[in-house]
Amino acid sequence: ASPGRSIFTYIVLGLNVLGWILSLAGVAALQSKGANGSFTGFIWWGVWFQFFVLAFIIASLFINMSSYSQAIFTFLGMVTVVLMVSADQSRSAVDAFSGSLKSSAQATLAGTIFNIIMNFILILSLTGELDTLTSHITHNHTPRPGAEPVTGGSATMTTNPIAAESATV
Repeated sequence: ASPGRSIFTYIVLGLNVLGWILSLAGVAALQSKGANGSFTGFIWWGVWFQFFVLAFIIASLFINMSSYSQAIFTFLGMVTVVLMVSADQSRSAVDAFSGSLKSSAQATLAGTIFNIIMNFILILSLTGELDTLTSHITHNHTPRPGAEPVTGGSATMTTNPIAAESATV
């Protein structure tokens, strides 16, 4: 992957963590100031789901990320949907509450919306990184640096096995 793209991904991840902290602080303040636990339950679920997805992505950056790409994109999509519902609940709280409860709901809403935006950017950024890795493999017929060597045959295919099989039939 290109160094610029990786740096961009790390910046987006860092901003996403900041948005998560804002969401966490907002929903914690909502609950500590007396907001109904059943109201904040789903918002809590979204905040902690986002935390575990971010932790999974950060951990996968230190190992072979391409092997976890489908899981990363699936979890990012799932948590983004959960955060959209949480943002709607937070917006309802902003409209319903006043005073310090309203400001806590606004913090939760701001953090949640920021996480949604960063998740979309992260999906695009990681897609670009994986496309770069795939492009390197398919165009150069060599695995990316650090990848396992290909065993049991040629790394490139010179003939079409389906066409060769149908010609012998």
